[in-house]
Amino acid sequence: MPRPTIDHLLDVEIQLWRPIKGKDSIGVEERTYEPVAIVDAVLNRAAMAEANVGGGLAALGSLRSYGRPDITPQMRDICLILTGPEAGKTFEVNAPPVRPKNHHAQVDCIEWNGTLPVES
Repeated sequence: MPRPTIDHLLDVEIQLWRPIKGKDSIGVEERTYEPVAIVDAVLNRAAMAEANVGGGLAALGSLRSYGRPDITPQMRDICLILTGPEAGKTFEVNAPPVRPKNHHAQVDCIEWNGTLPVES
């Protein structure tokens, strides 16, 4: 019997943005980002750190997400959460994805507070 997938658990969409390094007209290194994929995932909300932000608690700091084993996030990719309660938050991949027995991909991220380019 085939091993069950995690597809029924995937409840958010995450857009992956990959950093592109270049130099401006005077040779100063610049970094910009381009979107590379939208993937389905489930967030490990129980492991998200929380902090008091005035009127209540908010998740911040780190994020662990799980997705299909064929997703391809790379170190320093930016994960923009598109759906769910965390929509609009951004995290940076800070470890290579782990794929236990190739059943799913586990991606560990840290909070990222940069600016992504506007898509046209």
